[in-house]
Amino acid sequence: MIKVTKDIDECVDSILQGNLVSFPTETVYGLGANIYDINAVNKIFEYKNRPKTNPLIVHIDNISKIDDLVNLNDDNIFELKNIMNMLTPGPISFLLPKSKKVPNYITAGSDHICIRIPSNATALKFLEKVNVPICAPSANIYCHASPTTYEHVVSEFKNKDLLVLQDIYDDNVIGIESTIIKINFENKNINFLRPGFITPSMLMSICPKYNFSYEQLENKVPGSSIKHYSITKDTYIVKNKNILKNADLSNVSIIEFGEVLSNNKYFYSLSKSNNYVEAMQNFYKILRQCENDTTNKLYICIDPNEDNHFYVSLFDRINKCASNKYLTSINMDYEYNLKKY
Repeated sequence: MIKVTKDIDECVDSILQGNLVSFPTETVYGLGANIYDINAVNKIFEYKNRPKTNPLIVHIDNISKIDDLVNLNDDNIFELKNIMNMLTPGPISFLLPKSKKVPNYITAGSDHICIRIPSNATALKFLEKVNVPICAPSANIYCHASPTTYEHVVSEFKNKDLLVLQDIYDDNVIGIESTIIKINFENKNINFLRPGFITPSMLMSICPKYNFSYEQLENKVPGSSIKHYSITKDTYIVKNKNILKNADLSNVSIIEFGEVLSNNKYFYSLSKSNNYVEAMQNFYKILRQCENDTTNKLYICIDPNEDNHFYVSLFDRINKCASNKYLTSINMDYEYNLKKY
């Protein structure tokens, strides 16, 4: 059965015995296994009901440990480590050519591995002590809203054999998954495969010789499927709040960026001050709260602001939560409109 602990040594022992451990990061809680233990890794896919065609992010505690995991020439690995030194530990993952030491079952047969160093102090201490790379997708059922607290993990896997490491240091939570980038060292381009807290403007300030682009690689990197981060309600994005005027919303939960619609019975504000960072921190927690409402539908109301990179990151999660469904009239007509950033 599931157990919550603050004992890092207990979690280390459990991992090395072939078990799964859920641990906190600065983004969301992860569901971790030793990457070299195929039986443990298979438990991740089983527990999450996650397709094995979906690769797993690998967590390490130190840049020096990247050498065994990647296949880059000396110049490129030197440049990679310079970039990582400026960005990690932190909420960013790097998609890199993998070494022969990395099992194919981690990467879904791909020749690339996704690696990150989390900044959460509890996670770093755990990773340092376990001293093996840990693959860890978010600790939730596949496509469900990600967990940002240990209580979320417990509610998700309460009938599973799982040890959950509580955050010892109560670090701040960013609230959405890490940015994923792929670096083309020769062409000096950074490709954003999944937007997150680390934005292009941040990267360009420390990598001025690089250009950037957004690319969507469905099922090639974690969190890239069109439906993701969702709950058990029929969910729609509302970009024009005027269509909700004078509408009967008694059977609808409302999540808003702001508080224009706060008179609704089932109302949640991502940020009353229209702060995107606060909204990211609150998004999954609020999704899980409104999942328990006695309503059939969820409207997520947010005004477009595509020039703001934090908006792009937040909207990526909102868009996948709603499976690209947009409310265009109160009669529930909707359109599919996947926009590439």
